[in-house]
Amino acid sequence: MALRLAWAARTPLLQRSAPVAQTTWRLFTALRGPTAALHTRAPTDPPNPKQINSLVSKSTSARELLGLHEKYGELFDSIHMSTFWSRLGKVRASDRTWLLGDNGARLIALREQTTDRVQKFDAQGVSNTAHAMAKLDLQGAAWGSLWKEVEGAALARRREFKPQELANTAWAFATAGHAAPALFDAIGRELAGRVRAQPSGPGQHGVGVCHGWPCRPGALRRDWDGGCRAGTRLQAAGAI
Repeated sequence: MALRLAWAARTPLLQRSAPVAQTTWRLFTALRGPTAALHTRAPTDPPNPKQINSLVSKSTSARELLGLHEKYGELFDSIHMSTFWSRLGKVRASDRTWLLGDNGARLIALREQTTDRVQKFDAQGVSNTAHAMAKLDLQGAAWGSLWKEVEGAALARRREFKPQELANTAWAFATAGHAAPALFDAIGRELAGRVRAQPSGPGQHGVGVCHGWPCRPGALRRDWDGGCRAGTRLQAAGAI
C-alpha cells in the first residue's frame, strides 16, 4: 500500500489522467466530425443545361436574372440565351430602370456575350432577343453593334421564322428606331411568298406583321422605306 502511494505521488497528473483524457478526446472528435465534414465537403457540381434553363425560366426579377448570368453565364448555350432574353424582356418597369442605370453597365457582359453568339441562335432565339431589346429600349451607340448582329441573324433565319416571330422581329426593329430596310424588304418577300402559298389564311401570315411596322400611308419616316415596300408587297399579295 505504501509503495502504491509512493508511485502515485511520483506519477505526473497528466499520465494518471490519461484514460479520462482519451475518453474526452474521443467524445470531442465524435461531436466535431459532422461539423468538420460540412467544412470539407466537395464543391457542388454546376447545374446541367436543363437545370440552367429551368433556373432562368423561373426567374422573376432583373436582379435574379443577372445573378444567374454572373454565376453561370459561361455555361449558357443558345437556348439559355434565348430564354434569358425572353425573361429579361418581361421584367417590371422598375427593374428596367435599374437595368439601365449607371449607363447600362450592368448589361455590358450580357451585351458582349450576345454580340458574339447571336449568329448561332435559332429563329426563336433571334426573335426573342430583338423583341426584348426593343421592350427594354436598348438604343444608342453602345447597342449599335448588337442590333446589327441581330439584323444579320434575322436575315439569315428569315425562312425559319414562324409568323409570330416574324411579327415580333419586325416590331422590334421598328420600335427601336433601328433602320433596317434590307431586313424589312426580306421579311416582306418572305411573307408575300407564304401568303401566295396559303391564300386561305392571309390574316395569319400578313396582318400581324404589318401591325408591327409603321407602314401606314402618311405615317412613314424616310428610315422605314424598306418597311413600306414590304407592306406594299403584302398589300399587292392581298395579305392586308
